[in-house]
Amino acid sequence: MPLSPRTEEHQTQPTAASVVDRRLEGNWLAHWQYELGHGRPGVSWDIKQIPLQTFTSHSGQVKSILVLDSENSFISGGKDKTVRLWNIRSSGSGDRISQAEGLYVEHKRPVSDICFLARERQIASSDGVVHLWDPWTITTLGRIDLLSPAICVDCSAAPSSVLFVGHGSEQTSFVSRFDVRVKTSATYSGRFIVTVPSSTESVLRALVVSPDDTWFACGFSSGIISVFDQRTGMLFATWKPYDHDVQELQAITGSVLASVGLDNDISLWDIKRDVDDRLLCKIEGFSDSILKTVLTKEGDEADALVLMNGSRVGVAADILHGASEVVTTKVRHESLKGHFSTMTVLPMNRQILLGSETGHILLMC
Repeated sequence: MPLSPRTEEHQTQPTAASVVDRRLEGNWLAHWQYELGHGRPGVSWDIKQIPLQTFTSHSGQVKSILVLDSENSFISGGKDKTVRLWNIRSSGSGDRISQAEGLYVEHKRPVSDICFLARERQIASSDGVVHLWDPWTITTLGRIDLLSPAICVDCSAAPSSVLFVGHGSEQTSFVSRFDVRVKTSATYSGRFIVTVPSSTESVLRALVVSPDDTWFACGFSSGIISVFDQRTGMLFATWKPYDHDVQELQAITGSVLASVGLDNDISLWDIKRDVDDRLLCKIEGFSDSILKTVLTKEGDEADALVLMNGSRVGVAADILHGASEVVTTKVRHESLKGHFSTMTVLPMNRQILLGSETGHILLMC
């Protein structure tokens, strides 16, 4: 009796080409063999410089990279005024060169900041104007209505739908809070929760929201760090650890904040302590100027990965308990010209994404 078309469809065997495409080999096989049984004990981030995939489409410097929560895809913003969506293919020998799967072209200036509102499955990207858009249909959902140019953006952890935008000028800095579920016409309206008068020598440089969604912190060009209640905007901690710009802020826990200045170290602060007892430790030993800092946390341990000038990546392990010596690696890749400009990580897969000045992005381990 002949098989029905449906039965024949279910009994169709995979082709040799499809099996080969899914099979781990070459660099991908080496990476997972190492991670699953041959990695160095006690070393969470061991940079082996194994290239896994190269992404090429940006025509200028890559300014920001954001990995989506599944770690199967990521988004990048560039000097070419575009935001691009990419898929990660965990197969093959590691020499795959990939083009972008999606392209957002509504920005008028270089895209400096991106964040992902997980509950709403929306992207917020900023070129001074904050756009909210759907990364799967590549459609604009609206724009944030601001009185002054956006400087930095961050969002509360899922399941929140709240976006924080730092904006202002040399005279005054603001932080506004937006619930992206509330929209009027093509714009979103929010409310100012912080107004920070400043001199001409102090402007907002960095903004971060705590992982427990209770506070946010601002860093200024004057070297001041200020922490505010997330809902009321009331100031409950401020101090001046630097005589220069606060370059980056990152929240590790509900009480621990990390800051990066121009002195090439990372300072950890307990924001709930008195100012004289607030500094927990300083992580020193970075050999060059810090371009980007990524902190990863697993259980009660946290690690710092730092991209420095000259395409160097430094790793400091277990920073909450007194970091070990910084291990620095000079990243080289024969097909990429120029230096790297930004970095992020895939923490579950122990992989690193590096964006370059020439528009290429390298996935490596």
